[in-house]
Amino acid sequence: MPLPRKLLNEDEELLAEMRPHWLYFSGPLAAAVAAWAVVLLILIGLKPPGWTNYPLLLIGIVPSAWLLGRLVRWRAYTLPLTSTRILVRQGVLGRDTVQLRLQRITEINIAQTLVERMLAPGRLVIDVQGEDDSLILEFVQKPAVLQRVINSQINELIGGGSREP
Repeated sequence: MPLPRKLLNEDEELLAEMRPHWLYFSGPLAAAVAAWAVVLLILIGLKPPGWTNYPLLLIGIVPSAWLLGRLVRWRAYTLPLTSTRILVRQGVLGRDTVQLRLQRITEINIAQTLVERMLAPGRLVIDVQGEDDSLILEFVQKPAVLQRVINSQINELIGGGSREP
């Protein structure tokens, strides 16, 4: 769901709005595919007695439910970047919104594994002025590009430069 216009200030513009990378689904998808492959292999190959069908189907349904839950959470998670702040909106039944003014950001770090470097997602670790804990954003698409955009927007706000397109 896109960011509602009512959440933006009058002098604020939406620069980017992202969802988690598709790698967010990799764990549940692999578990669901493996579980259904095992279930089908047992049901078709071994031909077990009829009373075992329901427990075997349950083995396939549990990871599928995990995948469905992950899909619902993916749909309910957005990361909008505006000209003055970063918002992290998440929640299925309830809504949790974290707003971080760009002026409060002191440092942005990127963490990526080898697989993440090949597929482009990563983690942004954002240090905030006056806070002990960092804001960690997982499964960010193209974190280096987002880091560059945030830094250029901070430079524009502080007055030390101009924003990149």
